[in-house]
Amino acid sequence: MRKNRVGEARHSSDNADSPRLLAATTCHAPDTGNQKPARDRGCGSSSCPPIKRANPKPCVPAQTRIAASIDRQTDMLTPSYKIRPIRAEFLDKVRTQGLDDLDQPVERHIAVGGEPCRDVLRAALPGEAIILASYCPFSMPGPYKEYGPVYVLAEASTATPELGVLPIGADTGYFGKVFVLRAYSKAERIVDALLTTPEAAETGLRQLLAQDRVDFVLARFAGYGCYGCRIERA
Repeated sequence: MRKNRVGEARHSSDNADSPRLLAATTCHAPDTGNQKPARDRGCGSSSCPPIKRANPKPCVPAQTRIAASIDRQTDMLTPSYKIRPIRAEFLDKVRTQGLDDLDQPVERHIAVGGEPCRDVLRAALPGEAIILASYCPFSMPGPYKEYGPVYVLAEASTATPELGVLPIGADTGYFGKVFVLRAYSKAERIVDALLTTPEAAETGLRQLLAQDRVDFVLARFAGYGCYGCRIERA
């Protein structure tokens, strides 16, 4: 965009009295009396039409502008989703009765380290007692209702997992470099899906949840397709 050099000169104290400035800002039409200043009326000739003044923008108080800016930043930082914990009755059943969602006997193991535990949303530590059992994150019958293997700690943990952010990164060791987000309707039918990375997951998740037909999203591990967690709107 070309800069308005007249506008630059008007705001420069160094050029205030320069001949070029005077020539650019002074109307040279003869004065016939009772005329408005040249800066308002122009020359009156076809080559110098009257100057049109734009309506000034309304002045917004500084406090209002600052408050609006804080609100925008807060919206960006406020999570738009939440993770639904794995069902409490499932955890109780596998730990106390030794049966999973298919009423099959669970398997008990000692972790080698890295097994994704769905109850705490982190990788198991070497030597931790864990349970392998079949779990269903759906409640309605239909073609999309699935059961699959999940790990949970053999004993209830006193630590509370963070449910406002995705369990990604080295601090949790949960999801790896690539994982899947599957979006479902309220009727628990699949609507959309995408393959994502920890860097792109937040944006992809928000885009899925922005769709009117989407009620929740299931995050799954890319390699084996196992259930990772269920995500809903906050």
